[in-house]
Amino acid sequence: MKLILTFSPPKEKMIPFDHNYMVGSSLYRLLATQSPEYAEGLHKKTNHKGYVISNLLPSGKRIYDQGIGAERYVLIVASRDNNLLAALQVAIQKQGHLNVNNSLLPLIQANIVKINVPPPPCELLTKSPVLIKKDDRFIRPDDAGFNETILDWIKRKYVHYYQKPCPEIRLFNIVNYEKKLKAVKLNKLPCTVMRFFIDAPEDVIEMLLTEGMGSKTALGFGFIDEVR
Repeated sequence: MKLILTFSPPKEKMIPFDHNYMVGSSLYRLLATQSPEYAEGLHKKTNHKGYVISNLLPSGKRIYDQGIGAERYVLIVASRDNNLLAALQVAIQKQGHLNVNNSLLPLIQANIVKINVPPPPCELLTKSPVLIKKDDRFIRPDDAGFNETILDWIKRKYVHYYQKPCPEIRLFNIVNYEKKLKAVKLNKLPCTVMRFFIDAPEDVIEMLLTEGMGSKTALGFGFIDEVR
């Protein structure tokens, strides 16, 4: 399932380019307010927190020197934990806005909907940058072993997610990509936005759409969606 949040622009008329970590932290604080024990349980998990967050997706986009303006913004949170999504939905409805670096985005609506899983083969894209780690450093598509590292991550994630061996992934091919640097606390991390084809069983695709790809998915990285 996924929670789709729609917001009006803040009075500042824009949000920072580097907002991923800010949004992830803001949602966690909301969850902690609504359900402290639930949030504490997630905080203790070092990996596989069980949800993934998109960028703030602008409609009627305008680019300024220091950020992105829009007529409205959409934020998507995907998870197989329906209780988590319901807790976030109630928390954001109670608060009535999202705080992004002290800019308040008024909430328009918050809806939980079913994730559509396209039949394979299919084309997917990232709606927040992907952090892929190899040998204790983050790599991008022009680094050696990028595709192999992603495939290894998918297989390990599948075993954790479904508690069974991962089936064959018949094809993984990047169509195009753009290299990014995104701030997490005081660090700038190399990451990637991309479109890719994948031919794999539907439960592999469902996992990617529900859990995302790569590191720090709960902090606004690795959100995957179907190309429409």
